[in-house]
Amino acid sequence: PRAATERAESPKQLITSKHTTMNAAEVKSAVFASVGCLVGMLAVHEANKFAYEKYEYKVGCPPSGPLACLLFCMPTAPASQPKTVIISHAIAVLSALCAVAVHDFIPVLDVPKPVVGLVLSILAMKLAKAINPPAAAYAAALSGSGTTLSSVITGPGTLGAVVLIVVQQVYFKITDTITGTKAKKA
Repeated sequence: PRAATERAESPKQLITSKHTTMNAAEVKSAVFASVGCLVGMLAVHEANKFAYEKYEYKVGCPPSGPLACLLFCMPTAPASQPKTVIISHAIAVLSALCAVAVHDFIPVLDVPKPVVGLVLSILAMKLAKAINPPAAAYAAALSGSGTTLSSVITGPGTLGAVVLIVVQQVYFKITDTITGTKAKKA
């Protein structure tokens, strides 16, 4: 293997370690994805400030970060499609409600609510062909947070997902216009 201090084989390549090289397009893609994640998460943060101060609603929760990663780093992946994100988050909400109902009213097994919510969401997402790992994490978090019907309907994960989808769509329209390209397939 060549040393990390060696020159790249072409001027458009960067040596990132002794085993990996990266071309300029990959660096550009990484920068655009990172900036997109930054813009998306800032939008979620600002929406959260506004919604909480005005209505005492939260927008966004820990699974919003991984969702931003999917939406901006892998925009054409099945899990990053707006329809999939919305369906999977709706499934997460319903799974959390079911997990709470099953756990509280039919205590057959001593399985923690978050585990029940996670498993139910995975089952339903697979059946609906709308798999989104951050939504499954959201189902688990929501199941274990003292879920009530009203808190689930206005849940932060779903609102955060909608904000991220809107930002992603606008961000890629702007960057595609500036660069004259479209988001690459995952």
